[in-house]
Amino acid sequence: MGLIARIENEARLAFILSHELAHVHHDHSINRFIINKSIDSNKDKMSTNDLGFDCNIFNKSLFSKSLEKEEDEEGLKFFSKTKYSNKGVEGIFDILYNSLHPYVNKPFNKTFF
Repeated sequence: MGLIARIENEARLAFILSHELAHVHHDHSINRFIINKSIDSNKDKMSTNDLGFDCNIFNKSLFSKSLEKEEDEEGLKFFSKTKYSNKGVEGIFDILYNSLHPYVNKPFNKTFF
């Protein structure tokens, strides 16, 4: 919701969806699911380190910055096939960087949809 509340135009939404489509195209979700199932099946192994940190939770939340960069590039290829101008997505990475901030600080205009 935080990200959606900050998207100010349809072109930005199209870019975000293009990025997510690239993840689907490369089976990242299903691969992450398989990895998480493997982590879950190894619960009887030591799951905490010397500091008492649950390594399984940490391992399940890992993501690759290189994969995200790759999907930004792939998403841009998908996006370039749309009717939207590249001008419409200027500033999108600033929005993505700050998307985890509470969305309650900015009103969410549901009429956008």
